[in-house]
Amino acid sequence: MSHVSGNVTSADSSIQTCFILNNQILMCIQEEGKLYCVKKVAAAADEMAALSPPSSVSADPLQTSRERSVNLGVSLRFLLSEEFLCLAMLAALASKQGGTTRYDGSELDESDPSFYDIKDSLALGDGALGASTVCPRDRQRGSSIVDWLDQKIPGDAGEATDFLSWTWATKVREMQSALRYWHKVNADKDQRTTFIWICFFCNNQNRMIDNADNLEEVFSNRLQHITNRGGGMIALLDNLHDPVYTKRSWCIFEQYTAHNIPGLSVKFVCSEEQIEAAVRDVRLLEIKAKISELDVEKAEATEPSDAKKDSPGPALA
Repeated sequence: MSHVSGNVTSADSSIQTCFILNNQILMCIQEEGKLYCVKKVAAAADEMAALSPPSSVSADPLQTSRERSVNLGVSLRFLLSEEFLCLAMLAALASKQGGTTRYDGSELDESDPSFYDIKDSLALGDGALGASTVCPRDRQRGSSIVDWLDQKIPGDAGEATDFLSWTWATKVREMQSALRYWHKVNADKDQRTTFIWICFFCNNQNRMIDNADNLEEVFSNRLQHITNRGGGMIALLDNLHDPVYTKRSWCIFEQYTAHNIPGLSVKFVCSEEQIEAAVRDVRLLEIKAKISELDVEKAEATEPSDAKKDSPGPALA
């Protein structure tokens, strides 16, 4: 899958961004303030050529050092942008056309995708955003999304100021709403100079298995680095009724590690809609109790090795 973004405006709509997949042009169109995903078969070869980006690797793949790369975060501006939402919707549509179903077996909804829904089109494989970008960490073709941003869209990647603890079950719109609310509460944060380390964007997903050693130490050092910069952890709950977050072993481990780093602040957030509903229904004490019910023995993990982390024990409480 190739990607090119822009603002091609016609009389009645604005094409925000495009993907090319199997001789089809997948477009994200904004009409009357709403975003829609559409597709059409390319009418001519020159139309495909006009939309296709150059296939060459970036001109100077060594310009970004490995040390800089591993500490990069994604700008809050990009995360909250309609451009990213367009990318996610189109990636979900591409995944759906490729036969991907949701992690729970249900049909994928490209208009409201989770990060599980878009990983195979946006972060992994030959169609990923960083597929043709050289990774500064190992000098091989295929980089993380944040390295692609750093090399292709200067300003939307920078040294991480904060860390996001979350699950890929979170929907893109939910993340945007939660981070928008977090930004409202932290009004002193500039969207263009706030860079959040998020595993989906910042890990090179193509080589996670090859780089799985010492993850606990790497994670602890990352949180310490962010703490030293005056940043904190944002813990994103995918929902308030029965959050997947409290059942994932790695999320529990992240909370345990954060608890043992002096000076690191941890703030739980969720979408603004869910916060308003909780306040309206006076369910805040119930939600607090739910978060306190972290049980590492019942926690689940995508990778079996993650489920074998040492139990946090009473320190988390």
